[in-house]
Amino acid sequence: MSSAQNNGTKQNYKTAARELKFPSKDTIHSVGIIYDGDEGPPLPNPGEFGTSVSTEEFCFKKGKRLDNKNSNIVFSSDLNLFKLPPKRIIKPFIEKEFDILINFTDGTNHPLNYICAKSK
Repeated sequence: MSSAQNNGTKQNYKTAARELKFPSKDTIHSVGIIYDGDEGPPLPNPGEFGTSVSTEEFCFKKGKRLDNKNSNIVFSSDLNLFKLPPKRIIKPFIEKEFDILINFTDGTNHPLNYICAKSK
């Protein structure tokens, strides 16, 4: 990643302030899961969180979108000059408020780090 791309990415991370909260097991109703789609989904058992928990996934895959219309996947061909995903793809996920947001990546995937930083 070039220094201009890296600076643009860092600026976008700074705009997201995060407050760390620890919800009780009984108050968890929604879980957002972010993972690298090339490695497969490491989905936890929703029953571990509570009885009625909705989960929503978002992942990144290398390659081109082609005819894939799934809006919970961002492909490397979707990324802009700064290697960030377009808002039209990520907006439904980042606008949703989750009780818990789990990032299963190792922190080196810049598009998914951006999505984590922008999520509510």
